[in-house]
Amino acid sequence: MDEHIFEVYLINKARHTEQNPVAEWVQLPTDAENMKAAFARIGVDGIDPSEYEAAAYESPIDGLTDRFRPGESLDELNYLAALLAQRSQEDREKFAAAMIHGDHTASIADAINLTHNLDCYWLYPTVHNSEDYGHYVVDELDELELPEAAKKYFDYKAFGRDAAREDGGTFTDYGYIYNNKNDFAVWYTDHDIPKEHRITPHQPDTVFMDAAAVPQQAAAVTEPQQPIPIRPIELTATDTAGKVKEITAQLEAGVKDLFHSERYQDYLKAMSKFHDYSLNNTLLIVMQKPDASLVAGFNKWRDEFERHVKRGEKGIKILAPAPYKIKKEQEKLDPDGKPIIGEDGKPVTEQKEITVPAFKVVSVFDVSQTDGKEIPDIAVDSLTGSVEQYEDFFKALEQTSPVPVGFERIESGAHGYYHNAEKRITLNEGESELQTVKTLIHEIAHAKLHDIDLNAPPEQQQERPSRRTREVEAESIAYTVCQHFGLDTSDYSFGYVAGWSSDKDIKELKASLETIRATASELISEIDGHFRELQQQREAAQEERPVLESLAPEQQQAIRGEVQATLQMLADTDMQISGEVSQGTLDVLAAQGYVLQDGVVQRMQQAELPMPDPTITVQEMNEYGYKWDGMLPLQGEVARRLFENEGVEIYRIYGDNTEGAVLNADEISEHAAQGGIFGVEKKAWQRHLEKPQKEQEAAEQTAPQPENTFAIYQLKDGEETRDYRFEPLDRLRAVGLDVQRDNYELVYSAPLADGESLEDIYRRFNIDHPADFTGHSLSVSDIVVLRNGDTETAHYCDSFGFTKVPEFLQQQEKTVQQWNGIDGLINNKPFMPDATPTEQANALIDLAEQDGQRLGNAERGLIVQYHEQVQDLPKTIALVNELCEKGFEQQHGHLDYLVKQRIDAEITAAVQERQQTEPLPPSLDPAVQPVVTIIWSESDKLREGEQMPLARADALFKSLDETRRTEREQPGYDGSWYDKTKFRIDFTFHGEADNYEGRQDFGDGDGSLIDHIQAHHEYYSKDESYKNSVIRNEGAEAWAQEQSEREMILSEFVPYMRLHCNLYEQERTAADMLESGAELTPEQTAYFNAVLSHVDACREKLNAGDYDLPDPPQLSDFSQEAAEMEAYKDHVREEIAQEAAAAGMTVEEYAANGYEPREQPIDAPEQPEAAVPEESTTVQPEAAAIKYYPINEGAARRANDANSFRDYTPGSATAAYRRMVDQAAELAQQQKSRVDPMHHERIDQLLDTYARRLAENMNNSYAIEARVPSILIAGGSNFPVRKKEKQNAARDRNMEDWQDVQGILDKIRSTGMGGISADDPQAVAKLEAKLSKLEAAQETMKGVNAYYRKHGTLEGCTLLKPEQIKELQEGMAQSWHLEKNKPFQSFELSNNNAEIRRIRERIEQLKQHEEKSFVGWEFDGGRVEANKTDNRLQIFFDEKPDDAARAELKANGFKWAPSAGAWQRQLNNNAYYAAGYVSCIQPITGEKPIDLQRKAQHQQAAPTPDNLLTGEQITTPRGSFHLTSMSVEQMREAGYGIHHTSEDGRYHIMGNGTQAFAVAVEQPENYLKAAEMSTEQNYNMIDQQINNTPSVDELEEKAKRGELVSLSALAAAVKAEDGKTPQRGGNGKKPSIRAQLKADQQQAAKTQKQDKEKKRSIKKDLEME
Repeated sequence: MDEHIFEVYLINKARHTEQNPVAEWVQLPTDAENMKAAFARIGVDGIDPSEYEAAAYESPIDGLTDRFRPGESLDELNYLAALLAQRSQEDREKFAAAMIHGDHTASIADAINLTHNLDCYWLYPTVHNSEDYGHYVVDELDELELPEAAKKYFDYKAFGRDAAREDGGTFTDYGYIYNNKNDFAVWYTDHDIPKEHRITPHQPDTVFMDAAAVPQQAAAVTEPQQPIPIRPIELTATDTAGKVKEITAQLEAGVKDLFHSERYQDYLKAMSKFHDYSLNNTLLIVMQKPDASLVAGFNKWRDEFERHVKRGEKGIKILAPAPYKIKKEQEKLDPDGKPIIGEDGKPVTEQKEITVPAFKVVSVFDVSQTDGKEIPDIAVDSLTGSVEQYEDFFKALEQTSPVPVGFERIESGAHGYYHNAEKRITLNEGESELQTVKTLIHEIAHAKLHDIDLNAPPEQQQERPSRRTREVEAESIAYTVCQHFGLDTSDYSFGYVAGWSSDKDIKELKASLETIRATASELISEIDGHFRELQQQREAAQEERPVLESLAPEQQQAIRGEVQATLQMLADTDMQISGEVSQGTLDVLAAQGYVLQDGVVQRMQQAELPMPDPTITVQEMNEYGYKWDGMLPLQGEVARRLFENEGVEIYRIYGDNTEGAVLNADEISEHAAQGGIFGVEKKAWQRHLEKPQKEQEAAEQTAPQPENTFAIYQLKDGEETRDYRFEPLDRLRAVGLDVQRDNYELVYSAPLADGESLEDIYRRFNIDHPADFTGHSLSVSDIVVLRNGDTETAHYCDSFGFTKVPEFLQQQEKTVQQWNGIDGLINNKPFMPDATPTEQANALIDLAEQDGQRLGNAERGLIVQYHEQVQDLPKTIALVNELCEKGFEQQHGHLDYLVKQRIDAEITAAVQERQQTEPLPPSLDPAVQPVVTIIWSESDKLREGEQMPLARADALFKSLDETRRTEREQPGYDGSWYDKTKFRIDFTFHGEADNYEGRQDFGDGDGSLIDHIQAHHEYYSKDESYKNSVIRNEGAEAWAQEQSEREMILSEFVPYMRLHCNLYEQERTAADMLESGAELTPEQTAYFNAVLSHVDACREKLNAGDYDLPDPPQLSDFSQEAAEMEAYKDHVREEIAQEAAAAGMTVEEYAANGYEPREQPIDAPEQPEAAVPEESTTVQPEAAAIKYYPINEGAARRANDANSFRDYTPGSATAAYRRMVDQAAELAQQQKSRVDPMHHERIDQLLDTYARRLAENMNNSYAIEARVPSILIAGGSNFPVRKKEKQNAARDRNMEDWQDVQGILDKIRSTGMGGISADDPQAVAKLEAKLSKLEAAQETMKGVNAYYRKHGTLEGCTLLKPEQIKELQEGMAQSWHLEKNKPFQSFELSNNNAEIRRIRERIEQLKQHEEKSFVGWEFDGGRVEANKTDNRLQIFFDEKPDDAARAELKANGFKWAPSAGAWQRQLNNNAYYAAGYVSCIQPITGEKPIDLQRKAQHQQAAPTPDNLLTGEQITTPRGSFHLTSMSVEQMREAGYGIHHTSEDGRYHIMGNGTQAFAVAVEQPENYLKAAEMSTEQNYNMIDQQINNTPSVDELEEKAKRGELVSLSALAAAVKAEDGKTPQRGGNGKKPSIRAQLKADQQQAAKTQKQDKEKKRSIKKDLEME
């Protein structure tokens, strides 16, 4: 740190005293290393803040630390100091003035926020009092118009005082400051300090998580715990009010004593027992009887519990409610809450009885203070018994938690944390059950108490307690709840609460205690309710288990035998009595699980369930000790698979015939490691086995069901529908018009929800449009068609409601020919085997419609898309037959929604299946193409570590995203909402290996992998809340760096990936054809091999950073048509040669001239001279010479021939190009006339760039258009579909380039209209020009205001043009123009004046920057240069830096500049600071870069004798020497020493071995005179002697008054007067002080005159020599 902002007096609180201080002054800002050393010097480690304190503060900036209090946070102080160190001196003074003003100074956090909000204040440095402010407001701002003669009588002070009072401002030593009421933004919240500014050792705090920390280990030696002291409460008052007052006072005193570890822990124990008691009464019980467990009053013990209080026991005094009622006269209110007014005009009153809350002191007794009848056990059972209690308790906690609870491995060592951003609690896997429960209670407390909405604006976010307070509250609540439920709390320690409570007042402490009490009570009640309910459910389940099944197998067998014999006896009895078995007996048999077969009672045969784990039997489970027949056994591996993969509920089973549910996979591992086995209930296993069958049945039930739909039709755009638009139906019919189907187009269709009406549709499409709806809001003249099953109705949206229009559907109905299918025409023969899927699909459509139209455009498109993806000819034929048979689109005007939904699902499945079975290309080398690695995924379609080319991953991610999104929208879907997938892309970018990591959530609609990356970075680059978070936590420079990286990703990396995907598709297509085994012609083989070579070459260029890839080869180049094309080219060449000869030019000259005859010079077309009016003196800007670039006329001709039957007009392409360039030149000339001439050169450069790039774009466009002829030219049968697709893609790319070229025109329009960059070489000149305009505007505004005050109108004001006068008058008439007596309001003058000051300061800063010296240095492996021309600090490496070095450079703001071949950033002091953090470029001298820079500036600033010569020469016997105005000390610092002294002793001759100068000898300070100045009684006694003895005259007067005068005093007075006492005048009186001063001045003037004459004489002598 180069300077300190303030100092902190840091003391060791335990050892520091005034007599023996253990303290140190620490300068801030500093770093953690220096702070650690300071802590060590005062004997603390800095971890425990209670050991040290910031006791006092000092600052070189007056008033800065006046509001700091002892004990402020060192981290916050250091952060504040660092922020101020980054500010200018003016900003610091403004900050100090704002601190004195005091409206945002309640805490250091306020002060930190104040540094970011200095624009909320206006400071006038020259105004220090009311009179100054009065002058400023009246004279500078022209608030009042005062004649010059009146100003001398005007009370500026009173006016300024009133104005300051109205502003609410404050006068300070730094000037007058007041709050301008701008929005005060809260940047900094509780301890949200960037890491680099934290200087005390502590765990990192984050706003996103409240973590349960690992408990500290107990000390090796523990002091024996002292008994908690009991504080008896003795009351002396006799009245109720007095007793309450006394007990309240003792309660307040007891609160402070509470915060010691043992007493605080005792209080929490009491709270766990008395959680329903108030805070005050809990505290009173702890103070008087810490071991109390159950308290009640004397009578209650006697009457309700039949117990009596022991003799001599003292009561525990608490506060009991004692409300009383009073009657009060109040105004009578009506139902709206307003006073009722009586006939007399006064409010009517009434008497109301109100309850006044009050308390009284009562005594209660603990159960230990009573004897008598035993009372029921009211304590909660300890949760240390059976495991199932823990399981039920954990479930109760989950039900109590306000957020979801989950498990994961936490690497930091914490037991768990609450994630504030994602609203969830996470527990560490592998913890003991007890620790898990305790941690969960702790985090539930955080979730209930400390949750904040991170998406809300800062001013709307709740004020959050400090981290220490949050931890104290959560840990206290956890301890209390655990105590209540009997959990082991021996590892809890509260030693830190003493330090936490030390700086808080009683009110704060009681508030925290009340929060803890209320939350603990709420949790205990909720947990207890859920726990009891779960216990009751478990008991009921145990009761439902048959008694028989709980017995041993041999007992079960014996009892079953007895039951079967009894039932057989009943059946035999029935047969003997009636000859048949009665129905009642049969029912009894069935109820017991038996049937009657041939008169014999037999047990029912149940279908045996397949065992979930064949490796273990039920018999082995019984031998293990578990007997319940409703459970099937499992081993560990099967249990894990069923639990993790299939979601089956698994139980741990034990040898004592108990079981416990498995909560996570770790429990399976632990139980299996102990030899345990697992089980699944038979019912659950049965449900699991039946699930697939039920799902299939559900699918069969839902699949064929027709779905009701609706469709919206709206009028087409155009003149023919103008008379129909928005007209009611009756008005149309009145003028003879009717609804015409041909006038409408379908804009939307979707399923119709159950119960959805026309009014619901109208409301939905006016208030909440679906995202995919592109039409206008549903309005009059629109038509809605409803389809219910096979019935359709059309409804006209009328002025009121809807009107049926059956004619709309009748016009749709068309006669569809009987369809017999096309399969018979193909007869299972190979169909166009050499054609592409697109060509096959189009051929099928043509075949189906050879006798007439049967399909709509949407249906045709669906068929082509389906066949391209599925590539299954029989399936495509079936789809064609289905669509042709229905003729749905022809009848209804739109595609059948149900068919579309089904086909889309089939396409998605086919794409996914093909991608999974498709073999990977042979190369997965990131040096060749980007490779995607799956780090982990929740999708079962991806496996960890799987690798694939980027193009395949891009398509697969899109398919998985669409599939998951489609699945979860199905009714009854209960799977996961998203499939999160972490991935890494390895690639070669600009010749360097690099990688990108991210995560995509399948199902969120991001689409493909590349689309996801693009959407992610576009979102965060525009998200204001994220931006504010980064700036607040990491600084503005970090945000700028992040934005730069995002811009690179969006502008370079995303296009780079898309180009690689295109190359992959080209490679795959060519490789498939070569490897398919199909018979290829030699031309085809050569073509596909050329494509593979083309891909390899393009990848190499792309990986090197060259995005300008050549066009892929065309098959036509390898076919017989190539010869024909060559002949055509020869023909064109002949034509060109003929045209060139006709123009008298060579072919080369003709081509260079754009295939046009010479008509005018290319570089500078003649411009007609404009007649300039004689009166005009305006100088028009010089028009730039226009340079036209060549247009490829041959390509333009071929493009025309490929797309039109018209003949090409030679030269038309060049003419079109020149017209556009001429228009741009005209625009450039207009812009030059509007802006400062310094911008003209830039405009000319942009114009030339436009002309060049426009020519390139147009030439590319002609080449693209010439590639593939139009279908009108080539014919349908031979039309090359694939080539056309590629041509369309090239068109799209060229169109994007065209838009970029047109963007250059916007740059021309904006040049000279924006801000001025410090990098601009003409920045100072531009700023000075801007300053001149602002100053002129200020004078104009003041003059106009003065004119208006004088005349009361703007008419006739010569300072304004008529249109300006009109504009001002209109503005003054507006309501927002508050100061009606001023055309230009005060704030306009103030703002303009502030801008003038800002511009002046910036000019001065830039001039200083230009004059400042910057230094470079050498380092091991390169050098650093300060390039003032480019305003950059540049780093040049001898060799390419490694990955770590590049990462370090990027992290510190350096960017690679290929044009300079260097890493660089803007040249300023911050660049040198940043360089100090880059380890690989440290100077070989061992110095820090900033120290080198300071030294250079110091040397630049250091004066030299040559620069400070006075023009005189001093002659000594050793020669003549030039005199310099430098001091002797400055000369010594410059390396000069004293050689000799002049004869008169007035000059030293000082030299450095090469040159010498004369320096005036400095007169030694007269210390006697200084002492005399501070001690003499009279100024007339200043004579270099201390003369504080009485004078002779004074002694004479003293003697006359009868006072004693000593002889020694008289002698001293006489001696003084004889020495230096001034001579008396002729009248005997001493001269006055004024006379003495005048005499001194005359003597000084005389001496100066003599010196000048002497110098003149010496000079004359030197000249003569």
